[in-house]
Amino acid sequence: MKLLFAGDVFITKPDQFILEPSLQKFISAHEVACCNFEGPVESKSLPILKRGINLYQSKETPEKLAAYGFNLISLANNHIMDYGWQGLNDTIQVFKNLGVPVFGAGFSDEQIYAPYYINAGDKKIAVLALCQGEFGVKKMHKAGVSGYAWISDPDLRTIIPKIKKNVDILIIFAHAGLEDVPYPLPEWQERYRYFIDLGADYVIGNHPHVIQGYEEYKHKFICYSLGNFIFDDENDEGDEYRRSLIVSIDTDKQDHKIVPVKFSGGFIEFDNSQQTLQDIRERSALLKDAKKLENWANSISEKLWKEHYQSYYELYNGQFVSDASYIVLIKAIIKKMLRYKKLSPVFDDTMLLHNIQIETHRWIVERYLYNQNIERNGL
Repeated sequence: MKLLFAGDVFITKPDQFILEPSLQKFISAHEVACCNFEGPVESKSLPILKRGINLYQSKETPEKLAAYGFNLISLANNHIMDYGWQGLNDTIQVFKNLGVPVFGAGFSDEQIYAPYYINAGDKKIAVLALCQGEFGVKKMHKAGVSGYAWISDPDLRTIIPKIKKNVDILIIFAHAGLEDVPYPLPEWQERYRYFIDLGADYVIGNHPHVIQGYEEYKHKFICYSLGNFIFDDENDEGDEYRRSLIVSIDTDKQDHKIVPVKFSGGFIEFDNSQQTLQDIRERSALLKDAKKLENWANSISEKLWKEHYQSYYELYNGQFVSDASYIVLIKAIIKKMLRYKKLSPVFDDTMLLHNIQIETHRWIVERYLYNQNIERNGL
């Protein structure tokens, strides 16, 4: 059996979404073709209160995906609950009407954390979808009746080995990581390798919007970010956001391959450019050098702290950033003023939750402050 995994899909204008014929043929040649459906279909439900934008896709997008051969959809992502339980339910119903199974989100712990099982001749395959802890996450056995599966749920320590015990191949489709950067944080590398240690045979990541490296770990395969398969956001942020990877798995040959693709103006085709191939090689090579990856992570955490996190935390601490640019400082003052109503401070708990519940944000801040503390105290 041949299985295919593509990256993030967000389509508001499905009539402008066109697959190059040879790529469409390639996708259809796989018995199972899976992608991440980044956000619910449009419905009458209201957006939830969160930080970041609330996304929804066209009601026709699922039909377009099905027509191009996608027959398994992951809903474990940070936007699927943007319009609450009703938005999720409407999305599930649209795919159900098309006969396309979905997984990774739902209305009970059992449904949300259930893998999708595939019978492939004499082999049994399970695909488990997980996402980092953003708005809409459903932590097992915690409050709430709907949401998506949490990638850091402690029960995964027993769930993953239990699944693997009953299947020949276990694939984890993960939605997590630092956005817009070419490498995974060491913390995510450790987490994905841990999934392999627990029994996974493949860990295939998405969410960062750009291609990151891949590696073999204990003779198993990890791809840290496939990138955007198609993301028809009107903000054109360059080639990085138009390139992605497809992972093709052949269970009979016990083999897999990486296939680069790109989209522009809604047209998706194979990407055989030397630049993309070189970027993939370089990003994958760095993953083999733990010291280089650590140095990169320390550098990016310092950069992000100074550009984003410091101003946020100092505002909540009643301070302003001493070395901030005038633009950053003005924005900070405006934000601080907007938190006051009738001269009483309004605590923005939604923003605070955004910064502490998302593993990536928390790890960035902790990494930078830890390094500063070590240096400050000569430890």
